[in-house]
Amino acid sequence: MEHKWARARKRAGLKNRIMHDLRRTAARDFRRAGVSEGEIMKLCGWKTRAMFDRYNIIDEADLASAVAKRFSTANGTVAAQKRVSRQGAAA
Repeated sequence: MEHKWARARKRAGLKNRIMHDLRRTAARDFRRAGVSEGEIMKLCGWKTRAMFDRYNIIDEADLASAVAKRFSTANGTVAAQKRVSRQGAAA
């Protein structure tokens, strides 16, 4: 298997990659696509949450995306909070 993996890495231009890099990438890409943690664990063969956490890498882009979602007016969150705040102030 190692010989085939080395050949595949060379052809893909991924000389210094290891098999686990692909698992990390898969976990991150599944999560970003909205796949549930349970489904990701089944797809990747992980039985424990600890293994999911080990491979599920959260980077700066993920954190920025989370903040953007939180304050997005497209999903009505900010607008709804402003209405609630104004209603609470009027009471």
